[in-house]
Amino acid sequence: DYTFTTLEIPGSLNWTQTSNPLNSANTERAQAIAVDSTGIYVAGSDKSAGAGRWRVEKRNVSDGSIVWTITSDPHSTCNDISYAIAVDSTGIYVAGQANAAGACGYYRWRVEKRSLTDGSLITSFGTNGIVDGVASGSDARSATAIAVDSTGIYVAGYDAVPGNYQWRIEKLNPTNGSSIWVQTSNPSSQTAEYAYAIVVDSTGFYVAGSDLSLGSSNAQWRVEKRNLTDGNLITSFGTNGVATSNPSSSSDVSYTITVDSTGFYVAGYDSSPGNYQWRVEKRSLTDGSQIWVQTSNPSSQNDLAYAIAVDSTGIYVAGSDRTVGSSNLQWRVEKRSLITGVLIYGVTSNPSSTNDEALAITVDSSAIYAAGYDNVPGNEQWRIEKRAKGMADTSAPLISGVAAKNITFDSAAIVWNTDETANSQVDYGLTTSYGTTFSYTSTYGTFHVSILNGLSPNTTYNFRVKSKDPNNNEATSGNYTFTTSATTLGTIGDRLGTNGVYAWSEGSIYGVSTTPVACKKGTTYAGTAGDPYPSVTNINAGRAHSLAIKTTGKVEAWGSNSWGKLGTGAGGAAYTSISTLMSNTIALAAGYDNSLAVKSDGTVWAWGANSAGQLGIGTSDNNTHITPVQVLGPGGVGYLTGATAVAVSYFSSAASYSNATSFALKSDGTVWVWGYGYSTTPVQLSQGVLSDIVAISAKTSGLTLALKSDGTVWTWGTYPVQVQDSSGTGYLNDVIAISASGNHSLALKSDGTVWAWGTNTYGQLGDGTTTARTLPVQVSGLSSVKAISAGFVSYFHSLALKSDGTVWAWGQNNYGQLGNGTTDSSAHSTPAQVPGLSGISVIAAGDANSFALEQSGNVVWAWGFNNNGEANYSGGPLGDGTTINRSSPVQVSGIYSGVSWTDIPCPANTKHLFKTMAPQPGLLAFVNAGGSSALVYLYRSTDDGQNWTLEHTGGDQVNIPQRNIITQVGDQIYAYCGKNPSGYNQICRSSDDGQTWTQSVTPITGSFCSLYAHTNVVLVGTCFGSGGPVGKITLSADFGSTWPEVYWMGSNSQSEVGNMYGFEYVESGAGDVISPTFGYIAFDGSTRKIWKRVTRYTYPTCTNTSTGTNRLSKGAAGCPPAAAQLCGTYSTDANCEFMVAWKDIAATFPFTATFGSMSVFYGNDIPAPSPTDILYAVVQDSVSPYIAKVIKSTDYGSTWTLHFDTGVNNRKGF
Repeated sequence: DYTFTTLEIPGSLNWTQTSNPLNSANTERAQAIAVDSTGIYVAGSDKSAGAGRWRVEKRNVSDGSIVWTITSDPHSTCNDISYAIAVDSTGIYVAGQANAAGACGYYRWRVEKRSLTDGSLITSFGTNGIVDGVASGSDARSATAIAVDSTGIYVAGYDAVPGNYQWRIEKLNPTNGSSIWVQTSNPSSQTAEYAYAIVVDSTGFYVAGSDLSLGSSNAQWRVEKRNLTDGNLITSFGTNGVATSNPSSSSDVSYTITVDSTGFYVAGYDSSPGNYQWRVEKRSLTDGSQIWVQTSNPSSQNDLAYAIAVDSTGIYVAGSDRTVGSSNLQWRVEKRSLITGVLIYGVTSNPSSTNDEALAITVDSSAIYAAGYDNVPGNEQWRIEKRAKGMADTSAPLISGVAAKNITFDSAAIVWNTDETANSQVDYGLTTSYGTTFSYTSTYGTFHVSILNGLSPNTTYNFRVKSKDPNNNEATSGNYTFTTSATTLGTIGDRLGTNGVYAWSEGSIYGVSTTPVACKKGTTYAGTAGDPYPSVTNINAGRAHSLAIKTTGKVEAWGSNSWGKLGTGAGGAAYTSISTLMSNTIALAAGYDNSLAVKSDGTVWAWGANSAGQLGIGTSDNNTHITPVQVLGPGGVGYLTGATAVAVSYFSSAASYSNATSFALKSDGTVWVWGYGYSTTPVQLSQGVLSDIVAISAKTSGLTLALKSDGTVWTWGTYPVQVQDSSGTGYLNDVIAISASGNHSLALKSDGTVWAWGTNTYGQLGDGTTTARTLPVQVSGLSSVKAISAGFVSYFHSLALKSDGTVWAWGQNNYGQLGNGTTDSSAHSTPAQVPGLSGISVIAAGDANSFALEQSGNVVWAWGFNNNGEANYSGGPLGDGTTINRSSPVQVSGIYSGVSWTDIPCPANTKHLFKTMAPQPGLLAFVNAGGSSALVYLYRSTDDGQNWTLEHTGGDQVNIPQRNIITQVGDQIYAYCGKNPSGYNQICRSSDDGQTWTQSVTPITGSFCSLYAHTNVVLVGTCFGSGGPVGKITLSADFGSTWPEVYWMGSNSQSEVGNMYGFEYVESGAGDVISPTFGYIAFDGSTRKIWKRVTRYTYPTCTNTSTGTNRLSKGAAGCPPAAAQLCGTYSTDANCEFMVAWKDIAATFPFTATFGSMSVFYGNDIPAPSPTDILYAVVQDSVSPYIAKVIKSTDYGSTWTLHFDTGVNNRKGF
């Protein structure tokens, strides 16, 4: 004997019932629905008697059949409508509007109480079962909502008493209908403010509707909580009893409300995307604060959520959407999580091809009941649906693909997948007890990434991941480990500039002589604010261009840009350097002349050629689409969603290579196609045959493969066929990965073996022969394979990645695509290991080239073809900055830490020093024309250094000696502007991008070496001491107008601070230049040492001051101890109250550095560094050819390590 349980599909339709009181009426709608253990109650309008009248139906729960029908016609010649219904154990309560006697259009409230048994009026309630409001010519009233508890009936709607529509709420006695109290609310004096919904619990009742207090065209959501006893606002809720939401600056309306013990739920629409979209909020019962908000925008047109209900398993929302067309409204019902509001499921119903809407919803222990109208008979009729709720979700998410990626010395990215929408948590620590938790995120998805920061170098960490679904079911993974690196390579901070780094050299670039000067621009892709984790997670190779996904979901593209297939926003057939395209990307496909990407929200984006409609935008054209566009939905309605993977195939036999077909795999296992041979918008492929698909692959000549979840492989031309096994009597199975070229195919089995079929001219099948195969053969000598990739049809090669991280290649090698250090025209029919590669996690075979990604994500290797012969190019598809074909792997540059340098024109008259500032608009360059007292010219570039315009001829504004001392803070530029007629130095300030300059009032003694500006309050200058090589600081607290002095004490023989060629300032927390908690860092041009101010001393007196010089002796009374090495003063009187100690921090360097031209950049914004900040400096190596290098320190300058060479001789400027 067996017992079977029938499991209903959540949201599936149980039954549908309709009522069509008058066949020709267009406004007969079921407006409200309620349910109890005896039946379903529906209220709305009925025009069977001519004018509109009230109608109430009771229907059987099991099949929807009519139990009884009652109509009520308050005014026989005017339209009367029942809007709301509620039920308790004593009867049914119906509310709506009735026209005033003899005056159509002047409404009055009306509430009826009817029998549960037969619908008859209960005469003890009101007057013969009716409570009628009174309406005069100016007092229109309408009841739109009703709720009931044991103490009364709560009715909400509006009246026109103040001359405009205002909210009105009444409480009635449930037995006799007498009034208990009346309250009104008039948010503004605008014409139309309505209370649409009401709900009650034990702590009060909640009313939702519209509010125009922000303006007549800016409706906002409004919820009031009121006292059950007297209806007064509960002032502890929201702001004096009112909570509002204003998602957009146009129309936002809350239509419906419900409540449970954890919060209240409001639904309606907002206009934030430019059209009406569904909006659902959960808010606190006590103070009205928002717990969560979710939106749903099924189409790009107006979609409305009208009704909401709740039970212990979820929230149910009903309304309409226009996904099937702008003039075709359809029913829509969603179930959402109580905890987060994320969608559990959504169903639609489109009975007619015109307008159908669900206006009301309720739920009982077994089902969902929705009411509204459809247009099936050609007019509006009542429609009621019963749908399955689905069983409560009690299963935890399935976790897979757990890995630690982008591992550095102090951080790691933990990634994993779940089989359903869930959130994320990581527990980690030095043992399996963990100890540290990266808390659950509020973001739900199926791909998860958590970045762990603040880790220790060269340390092994244990970690596990957790995910909770919207129903709070939690899954926990097993234990995993990773080890941080021992190196401390970091990223370069934003101080390197918005558009790049600029360097100028007199003499040589990497030892090559340049005359008279060389100018370079370097672009960094590491550590920018928008892309803080620059490692790569996946790569994809197309025909002469390449794509990569980074940890942050951004896309990088390089190689040929024909037809705009890089998506960089720049057209033309030119190679381009790597550019950031998109965000939140999870999958890519690079074709011949177009590219595809899938975002984490399941949308598909395309760019490049569209001659066959392969971009999926509803048209085909010969235009270049240089930026990504979103692929439309089927029939051009909405957008394609639910995608997990994409593929693209071009047709080499077509008149143009730009003809291509695009494919998308959706999460439901269906395959969709558009482009060459198909429609210009997606259509589903072979319904009923191509189902349960988990992977697709396509590249050229229309050959496409699909892998099913059962491990079988399918391919098609006109119709899908299953790939047979090697005997031809069965079918290929146990396959876990596929890869299609244009003329051969690869399949990877779960046992780690690789199988191939198709043409075999160059041994690309890897079976030791060059014989073509119509059935799969096993690739020779390969085992433990975990990934495969077949190259494009133009050339014939294959790649495999083994579980030990090695890469193997076979087939054609005319461009070095096998990576063995040679090129030849022979067939390589058995796999051979690619030398020099290990620790590889991803491979990709392109058009006669190959790519491999290291496990860390920080290195991409490329080899093979690197130039497609186009006229204009600056870099090929290998991404190494050249167009040289490579027969051995080379690193792709620019997608991870580092700087890529290109030549830019130098401004005219450039002989020696060159320095830029970066105000808007463009770059300013101060150019020294040579000589110890040569004049400086001011140039500006507004195109990133490509062209320069002379703004000032040397001497007409600023006269600066060779060292060109200049600094900038905010919009203020400060520069040394030479000596005045008395021989004293002057500082100039410009606040208009160098157009005009103001000189300082107080002259400054000594020879200047550098300036540093911190905020607009203090400017710091560093100088030679006038009596010898003793450093001196001058300070200005009035924007550089006057300059009091502070001397640095000591003598050079005591290794005190001498010639200050470089000076920077760091401050932790608030304070001025004389009282920071950390202090200055100084670079001594004489002793080549780094100094920092480490202590601030305060003494009431200073008795050992040398008259006239303010010098102090070390260790003397009232002065810092001798170990401090320096002390100095800054005081307005004779007493040296503020004492500063300086100390050589004994820095160590990886090479002998020259600080004659030293610049410092910080990992975080000044003035708030922390002990974990990274300090970067640009210095010059003291050994020929004197290359400038970026060094870094993680201990405030005590220890420095080499970060990278700039390739620029730095004797004169950086």
